[in-house]
Amino acid sequence: MRLSRDTYRGAVLLLVCLIFVPVVHAEDELPEKLSLDWIHSEAARGFNEAPNYNWCGESTLLRYDRTQPDTERTLEMLDPASGEVQATVDRAKALESLGDAASTEDELRQPMAITPDCAHGLYRIKGDFYLLDFAASTFTHVMAGKGREAVRLAPDGKWVGYVEDNDLYAVEVETQHEKRLTHDGTDTIMNGTLSWVYWEELFGRRDRGYEFSPDASKIAFLQFDDSPVDIMTFVDPNPNVTRVVQQRYPKAGTANPKVRAGIIDVASGKTTWIDLGANPYEYLVRLVWLPDSSGVVVQALDRPQQTLDVFLADAANGKARHLFRETDPAWIDVHDDMIFLADGRHFLWVSDRDDHSHIFLYELKEDGAGVVRQLTQGDWSVAGGARRGDGMGGAVAAVDEDGGKVYFSAKKASHLETQVYSVPLAGGDVTRVTPEEGTHRTQWSRDGGYFIDGHSSFTRPGATVLRQGDGKILRTLVEPDTKFADHFGFVTPEVLTVKADDGFELPATLYKPKDFDPSKRYPVIVNVYGGPAAPRVRNAYSGNFATQLLLQEGFLVYTADPRTSTAMGKPTTRGLVKEFYGEREANDLLAAVRWLKTQPFVDGDRVGITGWSGGGTTTVLAMTQSKEFRAGIAGAGVYDWHLYDTIYTERYMKHPQNNEEGYKKTSLVQAGKNLHGRLMLIHGSGDDNVHPQNTWQLVDELIEAGIVFDLMIYPMRPHGVRDRPGRKHLDMVRMEFWKRELGGS
Repeated sequence: MRLSRDTYRGAVLLLVCLIFVPVVHAEDELPEKLSLDWIHSEAARGFNEAPNYNWCGESTLLRYDRTQPDTERTLEMLDPASGEVQATVDRAKALESLGDAASTEDELRQPMAITPDCAHGLYRIKGDFYLLDFAASTFTHVMAGKGREAVRLAPDGKWVGYVEDNDLYAVEVETQHEKRLTHDGTDTIMNGTLSWVYWEELFGRRDRGYEFSPDASKIAFLQFDDSPVDIMTFVDPNPNVTRVVQQRYPKAGTANPKVRAGIIDVASGKTTWIDLGANPYEYLVRLVWLPDSSGVVVQALDRPQQTLDVFLADAANGKARHLFRETDPAWIDVHDDMIFLADGRHFLWVSDRDDHSHIFLYELKEDGAGVVRQLTQGDWSVAGGARRGDGMGGAVAAVDEDGGKVYFSAKKASHLETQVYSVPLAGGDVTRVTPEEGTHRTQWSRDGGYFIDGHSSFTRPGATVLRQGDGKILRTLVEPDTKFADHFGFVTPEVLTVKADDGFELPATLYKPKDFDPSKRYPVIVNVYGGPAAPRVRNAYSGNFATQLLLQEGFLVYTADPRTSTAMGKPTTRGLVKEFYGEREANDLLAAVRWLKTQPFVDGDRVGITGWSGGGTTTVLAMTQSKEFRAGIAGAGVYDWHLYDTIYTERYMKHPQNNEEGYKKTSLVQAGKNLHGRLMLIHGSGDDNVHPQNTWQLVDELIEAGIVFDLMIYPMRPHGVRDRPGRKHLDMVRMEFWKRELGGS
């Protein structure tokens, strides 16, 4: 059972870009002050709705307006040039075609997948799968839903792929004829669906174990053999006779799933295995089709994740030739920025071979692939933030071949923000496209002519606008709305730069209550994460309820990123290799906290620290490396790297056999006896990402050392406590802990 995958699946199948901007209802619906009861109420949930958009064909926009009443929602086409909006589906006719399967709410929902031309949308309705013909406004029943996983819509809308009992199938929509494409699926042989560790660490929690070719005639897929992988167990306490849930999970230093790639001809059902020759590999991390469907690019990574080999396999016979190799003495970052141009001969590729991530133009040749030119360069990096017309995301946003431009997202103006830029395909100067300071997350038309831009800053709530490729705003889709923040008196942060012990400038933010009195001394909660190139300090608006409620209760909230988290390029992160979540991260964080304590309005004896996942790790790290904190709350942290998965752990720590001292030095279980301050540990007993044994082992060490602590276990919750009762209870527990241990105003 894959607890996390089940939790994420609904979001994974959506191919549309969701840009959330708060939509504030009437003022009299809001209470006078924030409270935990209101934050977790139905009323509060209504303040996060916004229309969804998906690009159709080259440059037509499909809109599904979730701000409308359920009984009025439908799919609409928006012409970006004129702004004209027309219903593309007759809602009543479409629902009538469903018959008894129609929703009792009489609602036309958003499709879970849409064909590139936006002619058809795939739905799951009352458990079964249906295809909606937009023009005809009629649903066609495709197949039953029970047991079907990794459901994908072919580019032409004529086939729907899925996995059942670890075998890959395709159903022809017109005839509803189901074809079984593989025949060897078992509990451990998996065709077209990802082994858990691949899903979690390499494919962005999207079950992308197979890819239809552009012409939908073939499927490239991965086959996993999970039999070498160790089994972890979870005990569900809810039945009278407890239920045992099993998971194949490779711990650092243990056996990974075996993997190979194949190509299936959909018409004949024939499988051709891709032959990479004598080239050794540990992981197959991406499959990318050529535009003409004649071949598929296979990316193969070694176990230390320091060498990536890229091959091109012939779709007819599976024979592969080596194209090029990427190496890095630290690790290779896997990405989705391999984009072929229309000629099928040239492609864009992102590499950080010169210490920063930049875009290169390559050309396929008889003996491999060679760099034509480097398109971007400098002491800055391209960065994720764009969703392309192919449904994938990355740094490269779109390619306008007619105009000779590449559009991309980057942290060029500042490492705190993501902007959109363009560069000529022929090489030349980089031009900034988005003028507003802050963070821009975009969704692009296929031809690069238009894009939707959801942007905000530290002080400016989010807006969603429609722009031309050159950045000109055509119209505002969602206005920035300040009524919500104004009503509750939301506070925006002070943006700071704090020096580490060696002078490195660390980014930080400090939130103060709206009635802040500089003559008083306040308790402070330090909010941390600490993972590599995963900054918490970003120039983007945060309307976070929890932060604002803490301010209302008289706390300051402080965040500082260690240099390894700042996303300033490989030079700031390579130092953590073989000593991950160790002294480097701790020293930077503690320097930032010591600076904080020098401020006259801070009560240095009442400083707490908290974080979840990697932030839980950082919390325990800081509390065992120093006496700076009176209390801390650590949620679902890794406390010994022997207990975490192969791919993530070994990317930074390498194999335990080659780094015994590093694993020992960074073990927070072994460091537990050095804990200073009152610690609350929180974990979900069904966490299949960071296993609860991390907490159990740390608990045992604290007991052995005679240290009193607090513990909160959420039965069978996954890595994040997501159910509404659980979320509310979690917030109640944390607030009670802070008031008890730090006090408020």
